[in-house]
Amino acid sequence: MSIKRFFKQFVTLPDSPSGRKLRIEQLIETTGEERDVCATIVYARDSLLGRCFSEEEAKDADRVRVRLENGEITLPAMRDK
Repeated sequence: MSIKRFFKQFVTLPDSPSGRKLRIEQLIETTGEERDVCATIVYARDSLLGRCFSEEEAKDADRVRVRLENGEITLPAMRDK
């Protein structure tokens, strides 16, 4: 992780669009999952916490939801071991 990104995490609110983007990127790096799987996890958590999404994030969350419902992506907990 770069120093610039490390410090950016300190000044970025976790419930902001840029904070969600950082959390999605970090999940991608740590889990190796595709972006939409990580976005599903972050969006679901923030939705349950009652956080508001930007218009762009809401469109992205809806697109990811459709992919999940169509079986195009699966969450790690849903996979057969």
